[in-house]
Amino acid sequence: MYAYPLMLDVSQRLIVIVGGGAVAVRKAAGLLDAGATRIRVVAPEISNDLARGIEHVKDNYRSDHLNGASLVFAATDHADVNAQVVRDAHARNLLVGRADAADGDLDALGDFATPAKFTQGPVTVAVSAGGNPALAAAI
Repeated sequence: MYAYPLMLDVSQRLIVIVGGGAVAVRKAAGLLDAGATRIRVVAPEISNDLARGIEHVKDNYRSDHLNGASLVFAATDHADVNAQVVRDAHARNLLVGRADAADGDLDALGDFATPAKFTQGPVTVAVSAGGNPALAAAI
């Protein structure tokens, strides 16, 4: 699969992260660094490492948790839940990234993969390695 690189303005958009563990913490931190102001994290158990100012929904995932979202991340430890999040997001014409499909199959990631990035001043360099985050980070 070919991917189109783009930089996305995440300010003033509701971004939903389904999952409350380490991956969700990393996604939320990256989104906050990028200027996101509206992040909803949905999970029955939510890491204490999640930043303040994020909407925490301590619940099992339901499709209505995507109401109002512009962008979705499926980041649970359960492949079946992540697959349902992808299906529900697609039914609503939402872009969705699936964090548990790190086997190099971009189709299994949903619609996008989050690249490794480095920012210095006004310059941001992003690297994607076909769904292999360890390789992208090494580069």
